[in-house]
Amino acid sequence: MSFVVPQIADFQAQFALDFPYGKGTDAVSPDEIQNALNLVASGAYFNAALFSLAPLGAAGATPTTNEATLAFLYCAAHFVWKRVKARGGLRAPGAKGGTYSTGLGVSESASVGPVSTGTGWPDSVKNDPMLFQFTQSPYGEFYLQMLTPKLVGNIGLVGGERLPVGWGY
Repeated sequence: MSFVVPQIADFQAQFALDFPYGKGTDAVSPDEIQNALNLVASGAYFNAALFSLAPLGAAGATPTTNEATLAFLYCAAHFVWKRVKARGGLRAPGAKGGTYSTGLGVSESASVGPVSTGTGWPDSVKNDPMLFQFTQSPYGEFYLQMLTPKLVGNIGLVGGERLPVGWGY
């Protein structure tokens, strides 16, 4: 089974309540979604080989999905969110969530009176010019939570002697 790039309908189904869809300044257009899907599909931000293609959810449930598709869609949602923010946000009065929300970024701590909280991303994320941007939106944060465990690998060392050049084997 190979990874199938999600379509606009898949994005809208995954984030049905997160964004108002349609045309105009108070909605996210299909073109904006397609541009984000194309950006993620370019391979610069997403590698399907890192994620499982095993079906998720209850047997017989629709729609069906997998880890790779979810990661792809969260990555795309991050870029939709950034694009809408870049154009000044949505203009619908009183709306919350979706493009009206913000990520926590790399805020290490915050306090109000005697109450304080601290959050932070590992240095490997904060100092990475590619990964850092995903800390800026709630969708990017979800994507990072799925991606960062996949970026850690095991390394093994094998001891042995090294022969000088020209000694042969």
